[in-house]
Amino acid sequence: IWTHFIPCLIWIYYMIYYVFGEFEMYTSIAVFISLVFYLSCACLCMMFSTIYHTFKHENYKAYHICLGCDIEGISFLLMGTNTLYLTLMWQHDLYARWHISLQTFNLIVGAYLALWIPKMVREKLSLQRTIYFSIYATYLYLAQFIAPEGSEKAFAALCAIGPWIGIGLAIKSLKIPERFFPFKFDYYLSSHQIFHLFSAASIYVSFWGAYEVCRETSLRQYLLNL
Repeated sequence: IWTHFIPCLIWIYYMIYYVFGEFEMYTSIAVFISLVFYLSCACLCMMFSTIYHTFKHENYKAYHICLGCDIEGISFLLMGTNTLYLTLMWQHDLYARWHISLQTFNLIVGAYLALWIPKMVREKLSLQRTIYFSIYATYLYLAQFIAPEGSEKAFAALCAIGPWIGIGLAIKSLKIPERFFPFKFDYYLSSHQIFHLFSAASIYVSFWGAYEVCRETSLRQYLLNL
């Protein structure tokens, strides 16, 4: 619970201090809105996961409701990440048509997944969920093949997310450290909690990567206006 609730509070602080508090830094209202949307999705993901791990043992019905919330949070986070980095890679007005088309597709797929999740939970379609989410998560990497020149910084920031998620999933799958020390990590630092920490770290890396891209763009625009 704590490995997701505390990051949720941190993302709220980031939104207030680094996004709303530095509104003048953002050269595009689209980038500003995308950052707000991304951090809102990150907060929802962490909060829904907190609810899931708090109430899932109440009864069978509560488990399925909370599980649906948890998975909805993941779909929101994917949609928010795609929205933010599509905006950063196609933020120039010259690419507005591409940007609108890609964002529209992203939001339609994200909305479809959000509406499909109750059925997935009800019918236990976990394999389909894994396939759909994996494809959706690679959308930005596929979009990079048609990205305009100048989007390399944003794509590099995006690629920095992958190792954190990969390592976290590996630790969770291998059940480290409880595999080697049974009953020693039942309450703290279990593999699932470590996975949560790596998930939170991926959001941290993602936000700061996007923030640095925005700051460089703002500085470049300021120098051009001198």
